[in-house]
Amino acid sequence: MFITILIIIVSLMHGYVCWCAASLPWFRSPLWRKRFWLVALLIWVFFITGSVLGHDSRGGFSNLMERLALDWLGVLFITASVLLAVDLLTGFGFWLKPYRLRLRSGGLLLAVCFIAIATVQGLRPPVVVHHEVLLAELPAELDGTTLLALSDLHLGS
Repeated sequence: MFITILIIIVSLMHGYVCWCAASLPWFRSPLWRKRFWLVALLIWVFFITGSVLGHDSRGGFSNLMERLALDWLGVLFITASVLLAVDLLTGFGFWLKPYRLRLRSGGLLLAVCFIAIATVQGLRPPVVVHHEVLLAELPAELDGTTLLALSDLHLGS
């Protein structure tokens, strides 16, 4: 059930981001518009294939597909969030009409910057923090005990 809900949400985000990007002047010519929508469709199919194949399997190729699909989910989330903020600012094109396309282009550029920052942050090594805690009523046999906490690893299935 989770994978179905995920696919629906990602499909909506994918459609929204593609719709916003397709409105920009870069894709005005019919040839570029067709190519854009073909690539958008292929990426969407790749996401679904990667999500379904990688969800319950342990193979190398399917894990790679799932990883790429989830990376695309992150890209979509960042981009959709920025574009939604721009659309809310412009009243979905009803306000600031002369600036709508410039703001949307700026939103896409800002999203690319956020994606680059997220990629750098995601690829850096984990932070290891050491804390020494003194407990007055700790039994003597537990003195020197080490606790380890791991959180938010997102390592896949």
